[in-house]
Amino acid sequence: MSRWWLSAALAAFAGFGGPSPLAAEQVINPDEITVVFARLESEGNLGQNVETVLSLQLAQTGRRAPWPDNPERHDFNQATVVWSDDKLDAQTHDAAEKLARAFDVTAQIAIWGETYSYGGSVLADLNVTLPRYAMPGENCQSAAFSCDFRQANFETWAVARGDNVLSVGPPRRRFAVSAITLKPEIVDQFTSAEGLPIRRTISGGDVLGYTQRALLFLEFNPGMPGAPSKVKSGEITGYVTLPELTRGVSEFSDLVGGVMRVFRGDWEFAEKSFRQVLENPASRLPTRVDAHLYLGMILARTGSTADAIGHLEQAHAMAPYSRVAVQYLVQGYLSEGSEASLALASDALSKNQRLFPADDVWFATAGEILLR
Repeated sequence: MSRWWLSAALAAFAGFGGPSPLAAEQVINPDEITVVFARLESEGNLGQNVETVLSLQLAQTGRRAPWPDNPERHDFNQATVVWSDDKLDAQTHDAAEKLARAFDVTAQIAIWGETYSYGGSVLADLNVTLPRYAMPGENCQSAAFSCDFRQANFETWAVARGDNVLSVGPPRRRFAVSAITLKPEIVDQFTSAEGLPIRRTISGGDVLGYTQRALLFLEFNPGMPGAPSKVKSGEITGYVTLPELTRGVSEFSDLVGGVMRVFRGDWEFAEKSFRQVLENPASRLPTRVDAHLYLGMILARTGSTADAIGHLEQAHAMAPYSRVAVQYLVQGYLSEGSEASLALASDALSKNQRLFPADDVWFATAGEILLR
């Protein structure tokens, strides 16, 4: 395995404004979040270099804390990306989950896929797998899922009413990202290139060397053209410019970056990511539904309940037969807590009972709260 990681002391970001109202309550994440890239199937070094660019895009979303101002003293902890040098056993979510669960990886997010030719174009086809792990406090020997040993699960949304607690996880744990049509010059360059050029200064300069599989990111500058990142790879320290993979707009960095920010408790920038997903005309319906659900959860947990319910109602309207959309909507109404909202929650639960198995624990708990 090869790894890059964000330095806790040195990672810096330029080009962002001050904190939003979402940042009012302090967030301390006690856990490192890990993303694993399975080796992309490809010709030559194309897949490896596409992985490097995607990792750079994702790294731009992995701030440890707001910068330069952090009055609430947030700490989202370290983000680590692991690159697997081995191919998956099969191009499936099960194989990706097996890789993520490996003891020397224990990743919360797995990214995998392939690059291939189609109709004269070269595409990067990406998939995302979010493995299930035992919840904090569960016995690792008897739990239904293995442990990743985290102390907090920010991606789990819990709403308490009296002695009852309703909780939901991510809207989808297995999904595809819209295929990226690679620029011809990217294909030509990346197939043979050993890595991305590392230059002497933030504005360019001499090429000092090329990125290797192990990278330490020291600084991010997303507000500058090319979003130059200061990196250390091997014995070389310098700047890598983020090349554009495609002429179109890719949903990868916003969607997967938003998911990673949720796992890390970075609510302010998670909201920003999912709003950008909705603003992207290329985002497909399932992705737009997910973005509304994530936004509803984020806004409900950070005090903007009215706006949250608007997103959750829109998601349910877009996917009326989605059990997850019903769960998120009911939890949003419960978060608001007024008599009118509780009545809406009861109505949503009653009208959608057919979507839930008879032994569904979430539905039974919701029924105890609302239908007694």
